[in-house]
Amino acid sequence: MARMSKQVANRQAIKENIRSSVARHRDQVVEAVERALFGGQAPATLTMGEFFDALTGSLESAHQEFAALEQQLAVERGEESRARVRRDEAAEEVRQALIRVRGVIEGFWSPQAAVQAGFIGVTPQVHRDLVVYAQNVEANMEGALQNAEAALSLALPDIGELRETVRTARTGLEAALVEVGAEERDAQDLQNRRDRAVETWDKTYIPVANIVEHLFRLADMHAWADQVRPTARRRAGMAEPEDLEGVREDGEIEVVEPAVDEEPAPVAE
Repeated sequence: MARMSKQVANRQAIKENIRSSVARHRDQVVEAVERALFGGQAPATLTMGEFFDALTGSLESAHQEFAALEQQLAVERGEESRARVRRDEAAEEVRQALIRVRGVIEGFWSPQAAVQAGFIGVTPQVHRDLVVYAQNVEANMEGALQNAEAALSLALPDIGELRETVRTARTGLEAALVEVGAEERDAQDLQNRRDRAVETWDKTYIPVANIVEHLFRLADMHAWADQVRPTARRRAGMAEPEDLEGVREDGEIEVVEPAVDEEPAPVAE
């Protein structure tokens, strides 16, 4: 019996490794692939055409989930941004209300009366600090002003109205802060779901693209194999120039046939 050459032996070892791996894990792999491509068991009379459709279908599903969540996240980010604007406007209303009321108290009573009413130091800039500051003013204003000596011999402003001015602005800011918190939580939840959808896309795209590429190579259709192979850019979620050749101005994608008489230009890894 002729001795086996090293090249033959090496290829036999490679082949045997693949065969034994498939034999050992065949049922497990079949079950997982059927679940990924068909959502359960594959049709008993599955054709290669249906297998191709299932491959691209799994990629379509992963993309649709990602695209939907990406759009939802963009909308939510817009709502969150608008809520932040309303919060900042409400905070400015509180600051202006405090400044006005403080000015009234200092004018009709005295700066010391304003301090006793809770106007201590400068008006805060931080939203939560502003709420606490306003609450302190509301709690102390009435008691401080009822016993304070008026600086002017004029009819004094209604203390209850002054207090209500601060309270109304403060509750508006609190409501705006609650709204921002809710929008931030919703945005973070969508961000997490969107990130998981990206992971699902990556886990789906790379094996599907590899399989499709090498099925084209098995069919001796190397131009198409090069057209779909998972380059480094594609694996990172960035389209290659040839991916964009079929994108029309309306956003729809038109399939572009590779040139029959020439191989496509190499794609950078």
